[in-house]
Amino acid sequence: QRIQFLVIGASAAVVEESVFRGYLQPALIARTNLVGGVLIGATVFSLYHLFMGPNPFNLLGKLLFGVILGALRGRDRSLVAPVLAHFAFWQVIGSL
Repeated sequence: QRIQFLVIGASAAVVEESVFRGYLQPALIARTNLVGGVLIGATVFSLYHLFMGPNPFNLLGKLLFGVILGALRGRDRSLVAPVLAHFAFWQVIGSL
């Protein structure tokens, strides 16, 4: 099970951060501003996770997580910090 969370965490972190923070967020920032790009990107990120269930608390949690990951991306314009944070999140969830 630990290996499963390592694989899922690594693949989800790289793929999702590449799409949401690597591609979508810069495009949204170019059309709005930093705050708008992060907030809209985080909203799309949370809606993408609807397959986990339409629980409002889950959506709010994903929205807040998306804002944090977006802020990490906006801080140094690198995907390293959001990828590592996303991966770390999966490892914590896997240890519960």
